[in-house]
Amino acid sequence: MKLPVFSTFGNALGFAFGNFLPCLRLAWLPVTLLLLAQQAVQWLVLDDFIGRMPDLRDVGRENPLAVFRIILNMWQQMAPIQIALMLLQALVIAAVAVSIHRVILFGDRREGSLLNFSFGKTELMYMLMATAMSIVGIAILASILFPAVYVVADGNLPGFIDGFRRFPDNVEELVRSGRFGLLGIAYLLAGLIVIFVSIRLAVWPPSVVATGSLSPSEPWSLMRGNVLRFIGLVFLSGGAIWILMAGTSIAIFSQGGFESIRALQSLDLQGPAELQQLMRERIMPFLPVFYVIVLLLYTFVISFSIALTSYSYKALKGYSAADPLPA
Repeated sequence: MKLPVFSTFGNALGFAFGNFLPCLRLAWLPVTLLLLAQQAVQWLVLDDFIGRMPDLRDVGRENPLAVFRIILNMWQQMAPIQIALMLLQALVIAAVAVSIHRVILFGDRREGSLLNFSFGKTELMYMLMATAMSIVGIAILASILFPAVYVVADGNLPGFIDGFRRFPDNVEELVRSGRFGLLGIAYLLAGLIVIFVSIRLAVWPPSVVATGSLSPSEPWSLMRGNVLRFIGLVFLSGGAIWILMAGTSIAIFSQGGFESIRALQSLDLQGPAELQQLMRERIMPFLPVFYVIVLLLYTFVISFSIALTSYSYKALKGYSAADPLPA
């Protein structure tokens, strides 16, 4: 069955606008918890690291490569916190996405539920599905890029990696030798394959919610012959999201955002810790406004994105957009 691009786009956009308040009711609590956790990490943990960092400007003058090593070391120390945040983000996305999928697929609006953050079998399967898609993408990239790197390195991978101590001279040598082009072609090929596989599995998320099965066979079969149609749907939807984001950004900065940035740039700062403190003082009064804007934007974008895949799934299964699927 062929995917109706324009009607699917219209149904998704209509859902995102027409059901914005129900989606906001289902999403506000998980999103708020995620934003609070991210803000706590940024201001409590990151501040501590920044306060203990040396002045990168002075270090950069003596040894430019040392700056990258300092930043890399900082992120390595923060790895456990980043992993915890990624897990929380996955939990939030699964809880919100499954709730909105169920609204479209089954008409299940969870009326009266103001504190929605359920996590059960379906949400767990949703997370496993997302993890499987990530693993598949990484496996495709590794299976193509690793042999290309092996050829470029003439079989000496340790020596190739050690060559980055001479960055950027080693990159210039690769470019002059012509071997850098092989890496570029391999990366492009791997990227195209990842995109193709991702599109063939585009309706896997609503399939998991609708069938309660992790099998990718149904979405893979439904998307046969619809790859180009779905690409068109993505471009059409991306344009709509870009217009929304651009309009929001212009509205925010027109209210003094540019002046705040210029004020920070004009200050004679002594180090990253001082910059962090000044940014905190400037941003703190606007945090409630930022929270509302982020919550509203996040709710709309995720509702629209989920609606695209859910309505695509219903159309490919032969169901009307307005009719709920059989339980």
